[in-house]
Amino acid sequence: MNFPSLLGVVLLVLLVVSAFLLSAAVFLTGLWGLLLALRQPTLPPFFQSHRRRMAAWGAVGMAVSGGLLGMATWRSAELRAQLLCQRRLKAMAAALHRYTLVHHRFPQAERWCDALREMDPGLNFRCPLDKGSVCSYAFNRFLSGAPAEVAKRPMPFIVIFESDARRWNAADGGESWPKRERHGSKRGEGGLGWNNVVLSTFEVVQARGEIPQQTSLWQPKEEQE
Repeated sequence: MNFPSLLGVVLLVLLVVSAFLLSAAVFLTGLWGLLLALRQPTLPPFFQSHRRRMAAWGAVGMAVSGGLLGMATWRSAELRAQLLCQRRLKAMAAALHRYTLVHHRFPQAERWCDALREMDPGLNFRCPLDKGSVCSYAFNRFLSGAPAEVAKRPMPFIVIFESDARRWNAADGGESWPKRERHGSKRGEGGLGWNNVVLSTFEVVQARGEIPQQTSLWQPKEEQE
């Protein structure tokens, strides 16, 4: 995991923990006020005269705490999905690396999923945030059957990427790049989120911006010239 990704995880964890603590404090305060208001015979005169206000504040406090808990739960679920997507891509990257070591070339684009599954039968090809998809990723068609030596070139390029093709053994040159980013708190808002990719260095990184238009990220340098 690169530094920006690690920093994002730490910030999200802090946000979730803070939301839980704040919601617990608000909930307990609201519950205390509500109980005091309901037990009016035992209250001092000041509290008895303000029991309706206290009951209202108690109800508001409990509602706010419920909202904070819901937000924290949603954010923690989203964080888990993001990490799970990266973990699945790392497993694919490891299987791809083993494939290139054994066969000395990249798999054929039309059967890359099958080839990687032969290396690791336990691979999962679906991003948790891509509902109802058989395969959430695609293979760079420019690397179909390419010699493994191309991975040693100085300029890294994309090998596997998140895709809207949503089919088994999907492969193209970036045409199926998701129109809406799948990850990040502002995913789908004009490039403010990100998609995960596997590079030719067999690393999993976060890709932002106009990735499909950057030819150097898809084709090995010699093929561009």
